[in-house]
Amino acid sequence: AGMPGAPAAGFPTGRVISRERKLYRLKPSATYGSVRARMHADVRSQKMASSVMKSMAFEVTETVEGGDGNIYLKLSNMQGYVFVYDFDDKANSRPVKHNVLLEEIKALPALGQPPFDAMLKLEYVDSNTGTLDARKNSIVTITELNAKGWCLARDIKGTQGWVPKDYISRIDPVQAAMTTSQPAAAVAPAAASNPYGMHAGMNPQGQQRQQQQQQQQQQQPQQ
Repeated sequence: AGMPGAPAAGFPTGRVISRERKLYRLKPSATYGSVRARMHADVRSQKMASSVMKSMAFEVTETVEGGDGNIYLKLSNMQGYVFVYDFDDKANSRPVKHNVLLEEIKALPALGQPPFDAMLKLEYVDSNTGTLDARKNSIVTITELNAKGWCLARDIKGTQGWVPKDYISRIDPVQAAMTTSQPAAAVAPAAASNPYGMHAGMNPQGQQRQQQQQQQQQQQPQQ
């Protein structure tokens, strides 16, 4: 129990894929503003009052394959699971694997140059005019940085204001393996047949070395 591949607690048809803590958000391209959590890793289980919002990042503690074929994320700060893929209709009969609702994100060590998406590391409240009040884990778009250490931020509702740069972390999506569309097997034969790797087809020196090797093989006497 507790190992990846074991049945998810409370729902025997679920299978735990990972217990690694990760950070997620509702994709900006998703048509939903929120996704309701379920009590178990199955859309047929009871709906809960909690939801994940497009305006907030959230932490998960488990990735689970549900009994309905969808992938579920267990929320760390509340009870319940949210599904990764949308369903084909209102009956929720089949997950649509190409319609991904949630995406893993990572906090970067440096801010870089705007514009970029960021997450509030701490709640920020300021009564001064021109600042932006934001909760911890709020997702904002940074459009400007100044030399005094302030960032011009815009939230999902379009409200804009300044926040200290020490309160934010730049975030970027993580390319998850389960959403990768190009199979590794598609490029394996070409790499295996080329002794110089993929660069031999693009690098003139690599092409020359490959041609020389082929000529030497042809000149060798047959055994």
